[in-house]
Amino acid sequence: MRAKSSTIDRFNTKMSLPDDGTDCIIWAGATNRLGYGVFTIEKRKQVKVHRYIYEHSIGPIPLGLHIDHICRNRACVNPSHLRAVTARENVLSSRNFMAERYHSSHCKRGHLLGGGNLIITNPRTEGGMTGRKCRICAYEAWRRWSKKPGIIRKHR
Repeated sequence: MRAKSSTIDRFNTKMSLPDDGTDCIIWAGATNRLGYGVFTIEKRKQVKVHRYIYEHSIGPIPLGLHIDHICRNRACVNPSHLRAVTARENVLSSRNFMAERYHSSHCKRGHLLGGGNLIITNPRTEGGMTGRKCRICAYEAWRRWSKKPGIIRKHR
């Protein structure tokens, strides 16, 4: 009768080294719909592989922090490519539209996002997110809206 392999031994059988010149270690097992590797431990408990290998190699994930892939490869399980960061750091270091907008110096119409032309939005009024708006574009949008037929304007 064959002895049951340990969890980390099973984990190690599902990794592969890519031949694209990077030092990523790619998860060759199951992935979720977002492309993150998943692994079953303790019979039915499923975990994300980057979190599992971080805890196995580096230590416990501090409360409230997320594990970020420095290499931006969701299938990578190389512990040296993982770091514990806040949710904000994780989002802003990614390549999504929110991070791109945060790091941009100009609005989509080319106006500078700085000084008197920058509006910092309030998370309570903007769907829970702090953001940045171009004052010139916001004013132009308000003018277009206010000229629409049927808009009742109250004068003080």
